[in-house]
Amino acid sequence: MTDKEDALRNAIYVVFPEATNLLWIWQINKNILKSCLIKFDKREQFDYFMKEVNQLLCISIDTSFNDTIVECRNKFSKSG
Repeated sequence: MTDKEDALRNAIYVVFPEATNLLWIWQINKNILKSCLIKFDKREQFDYFMKEVNQLLCISIDTSFNDTIVECRNKFSKSG
């Protein structure tokens, strides 16, 4: 498991090309909390957003992820 440190991810790919590298969800959630909490008027709205994000992070099929990320962006965009 890694965070989104590109050098480490690239090294894993070179040394262990068939390994599955998982993102460290705790780190992702911490970064989202730091960056996104202030964008919500109510904590309940942010909690709902985090629930949606965590479901998104658990998707393992690329096509499902791509479809779901579009839905999520539309749901939480300021213009949508």
